[in-house]
Amino acid sequence: MSQFYNDLKNANITERELAKVIEEKLDCKTIEFNDDNRYDIKFKGKIDFTVEVKEDFITKTTGNIGVEYHSRGKDSGINTTQAHFYLYKTHTSNSKYELLLMKTKELKKIIKEKKYFRVVNGGDFGSNTMMYIFKLDEIRRISIKLN
Repeated sequence: MSQFYNDLKNANITERELAKVIEEKLDCKTIEFNDDNRYDIKFKGKIDFTVEVKEDFITKTTGNIGVEYHSRGKDSGINTTQAHFYLYKTHTSNSKYELLLMKTKELKKIIKEKKYFRVVNGGDFGSNTMMYIFKLDEIRRISIKLN
């Protein structure tokens, strides 16, 4: 199985896990899981809203968070999402993680303001995935912590 499909399987598990957290913390119900680039999860609460879920495994080593914007020759991630919110599960030590929820428009604002400190090429071999790299504290500044 390719790394992409393995990552997708793990992402689906994480999305379902975090949907339960969002339901509990924000008093809403999951109404849809989505597999295209618009959003990952749709919720019904006082208002309907959508969330893009990201998991960053190397935050614990780097202290940074990557925000994808281009992959495989086309816009992706933050450049294509229609989600109202971004939720990052950032691994900060061996067994600990933070759940950071931010408005997508706030994330786009700090990108426009160039609050990231570098741009990198990463992802799977051959994907030419481009990411803005932010210090964790910059992302915390625009987020609410859910755990």
